[in-house]
Amino acid sequence: MCWFICSSSASLCFVPKACFPTKSMALEKPDQGEDVMNHKLSIPFFGLLMIAAAFAVGQTMEDLRLPVTIGLIYLTVVVGMHAFIGMTGIMSFGHVGFMAIGAYTSAILSMSPNRKMIFLANLPEVLKDITLPSYAAALVGGCAALAVAAFTGRTFMRLSKLNVSIATLLVLMIIQSVLRNSDGVTGASGLLPGVVRSVTLGTSAVTAVLAILAVWAFQTSRVGFKIRSARQDPLAAAAVGLDVEKGQRIAYYFSAFIVGIGGAQYAHFVGSLSPNFFYFSTTGILLGMLVIGGIGTLSGAIVGTFLVTAILELLRRIEPGLDLGLVHLPSVAGLREFGLSFLFLLILIRWPRGLMNGSEVNIKPIGVLEKKAEPKHA
Repeated sequence: MCWFICSSSASLCFVPKACFPTKSMALEKPDQGEDVMNHKLSIPFFGLLMIAAAFAVGQTMEDLRLPVTIGLIYLTVVVGMHAFIGMTGIMSFGHVGFMAIGAYTSAILSMSPNRKMIFLANLPEVLKDITLPSYAAALVGGCAALAVAAFTGRTFMRLSKLNVSIATLLVLMIIQSVLRNSDGVTGASGLLPGVVRSVTLGTSAVTAVLAILAVWAFQTSRVGFKIRSARQDPLAAAAVGLDVEKGQRIAYYFSAFIVGIGGAQYAHFVGSLSPNFFYFSTTGILLGMLVIGGIGTLSGAIVGTFLVTAILELLRRIEPGLDLGLVHLPSVAGLREFGLSFLFLLILIRWPRGLMNGSEVNIKPIGVLEKKAEPKHA
């Protein structure tokens, strides 16, 4: 267990220098004008290191394989959320709805006709005989989430930031209502079993790496640079000719696609779905991961996901009670929710911009920062 905590908490060594400075690394601050493209490989390399560490823990410690895999699936979703929330500065409470769309779409399309007859007897005829491989169904699930985002995004991005946040919350509530009442498609409020279980620790790790690379490429692209510029000062961006609304729509669509694929990964790992999972509780956990690491930075999304996953697993083991020999800790109901909420509040008070403090990680070889300029000779 301690290996999992240590590997996840290793990300703390990249916290802003005001907290834990080191001589072998530096942090770049886009807000101060330094582009993320400087040392552009730092972010994906950092993500790869963290995922490799988590994968090693999951491979060597079987009792931690499940939480590590769930954490990697969450990483795909949180990184996808960063593509919109972090890059535009608009808070969204509805991305778990996109996760649900991806999960249910992929689950239904990959399910065999016999299972559909048993678990989804009222499924529309056009879907009963369709069976896709899990990876293809996951891509379709991402496209389904993208389609819903495209349907709502054009209208939403014309609203103020506060109203967009409220609108996304309403979308989540609508999706939740559909999931609970459409028994022909989702199995209604009951459990939908029989989902093909094809996602493993390795699959989730590869998907997380691809998600980080995709979002990093989007963030450092010309379009991504314009979106981040508009986040800092929308009026100034519009004054120089940037289409702020269009940039926000693109980020919204791209984010929904990544989150939808993350939802499909979740469905094909757990093997069953319930509408109750895709609601406020999961929304709070995922937003907590994003905020604790630091909204606005991709590396913050990575740090927050691993840290919160490790803490939730630790609290889950302590919650039923813990015997430490001479000391016995009694069971505490709701310890996971209390612990995460307390951590959330602590970070908001102590580091309002998250552990990364609005900075992207910038890994440099040891000694680079200590290199002194050679004296000039006359």
